[in-house]
Amino acid sequence: MDTKARDIAQVIHAAFAAFRADFSAATAAAHARFATADWAACGPAAKARLEMYEQRVAHTVGDVRQLTGSYVTPGLWYRVKQHYAALLEGRLDPEVGETFFNSVFRKITHGTYVRDDEMFVAAQVSASGTTLIRAPCQSHAFAPGSSLDAAFGQLLSSFDFGLRWENLAADARSLADAFAARRPDLRGLMPSSAELVRSAFYRNKGAYLVGRLRFPNLDIPLTLPILNNEAGAAFVDALLIGEEQLSIVFSFTRSYFMVDAACPSALVNFLQQLMPQKKRSEIYAAIGFPKHAKTEFYRGFLAHLRASDDQFVIAAGIKGMVMAVFTLPSYQTVFKIIKDEFAPQKNATRAHVRAAYELVKNHDRVGRMADTQEFNNVVFPKHRFSPDLLHELRRVARSTVDVIADRVVVSHLYTERLMTPLNIYLQHATETEQRHALDEYGLAIKQLAAANIFPGDML
Repeated sequence: MDTKARDIAQVIHAAFAAFRADFSAATAAAHARFATADWAACGPAAKARLEMYEQRVAHTVGDVRQLTGSYVTPGLWYRVKQHYAALLEGRLDPEVGETFFNSVFRKITHGTYVRDDEMFVAAQVSASGTTLIRAPCQSHAFAPGSSLDAAFGQLLSSFDFGLRWENLAADARSLADAFAARRPDLRGLMPSSAELVRSAFYRNKGAYLVGRLRFPNLDIPLTLPILNNEAGAAFVDALLIGEEQLSIVFSFTRSYFMVDAACPSALVNFLQQLMPQKKRSEIYAAIGFPKHAKTEFYRGFLAHLRASDDQFVIAAGIKGMVMAVFTLPSYQTVFKIIKDEFAPQKNATRAHVRAAYELVKNHDRVGRMADTQEFNNVVFPKHRFSPDLLHELRRVARSTVDVIADRVVVSHLYTERLMTPLNIYLQHATETEQRHALDEYGLAIKQLAAANIFPGDML
């Protein structure tokens, strides 16, 4: 019997199950923080939940190394993966379990290579579809009632926030009036049904109800931000409708939500119906699974490389004093590498730069700082790099970038959503757009300062 491989798989699976239990408990505690207006605890709780993944992985690596010893027999990790995949078959979160396995494997092998026969480069268990059949329903479905007021009242009263409503009837009327003003084309029409995700989405001082109103041949995404008046009552802060506004709520520039997700893939599938333009990786990150978001991003990136033929190039804009930045024109992502040497006016170290990125990951980004994903030992096909880019990387990041035969190996990089640099935007913007952009730039500094961050202090 393949005892060692089975035992290793069981150790990793038990650790994953323990992580998910801790994660769920930490997420569920957001309800009490909202009900008691315990805002001071929100930031530390979010940070602690982020850190528990790496802590559990590190502990698991130690346990596995005790089982493997100093010598690993050929084919061991292939067999471990097969045993582990069988253990995931009965779970509602197998895709997150695959990522946990990958994290342990990469730590043990020091991330020196990526092979699908020994880790889950491609989805295996989560691709079967059986998970979604077993998954609990992600949303409440409601009959519309006799009026739009009544429909909104029904949606609000279906949630128990541990608070009384300040004025439920007035909120319902305000929502109905706001909806009619926003969508005059639907005035007088009633939705055939309404759906809301069963769990509220908690972040900072807000609790968001997310779902859709369903009209004949038309679904309208719906977001209702709920606040605590700190006197024991809840009230609706705004009406957000449409994919664009919902996408802003789930933006990569905002902190991760606390939301019950026993079956993450089912929740992501529902949310992607409301936001079809948003990548699955971004939705996984938004609901609190940034590590699996990396897996989703990497799988999508590999698929895009296979389906495209353009070359990586130096990113547009003024070159950074700390980072070398490149992009693939057909892919909405930038890749950022810490330079070997910084501009003289940058009194910082590589460790300081990495700490700054970690600060952004853990801090409230207040819609003003982009989320990033950190990768180690990423292999790119050399022929996809433009000569200018390859020359630049060899010149400014030789310690991080290695060219081996037909591959470019980057030992450490960050990925981030592609955005238009402000100086380039201003060159092509109208005067009205320029004034708006500069006003927003000032507001960004003000809002970040209020969140106890000033960008100049980071780099």
